[in-house]
Amino acid sequence: IDAVAPDLAGETEAARRNRADGRSPAKPAELTIRRRDGGVVPIECSVGGWESGGERFVSLVMRDVSRWRRTDAARLADAARSRAVLDQTPLVVWLKDADGRIVYVNDTASRLFGRAPAEIVGKTDFGLLPEAAARERQE
Repeated sequence: IDAVAPDLAGETEAARRNRADGRSPAKPAELTIRRRDGGVVPIECSVGGWESGGERFVSLVMRDVSRWRRTDAARLADAARSRAVLDQTPLVVWLKDADGRIVYVNDTASRLFGRAPAEIVGKTDFGLLPEAAARERQE
């Protein structure tokens, strides 16, 4: 198996020594391995070390993340399609999280409020509407 190493340029030498000595857990690294047939497989690789009875041990766990990657790609494509539809509709659309903060606003809503989407996202009704209107929406 050929492996393409992850980018560890940001890791300090002390962190490398601690990880190698088993004193701190390593973050899982994403690698791409090449199968004998030439196909590539994305994997997540975790390394851990420990001492027992005066001996040092190392464990290496590799997990195929192909399915996760495909699922993530499909989810992102679906979200992009949904956002494209919402951005093109003439209806005012905004989405809120469980705390009532706006997490998405379409172009029509942005024009209605006279603010850029970045100025609207993160606000509640009280940060966007007149107080009486915001209270009415809360009831």
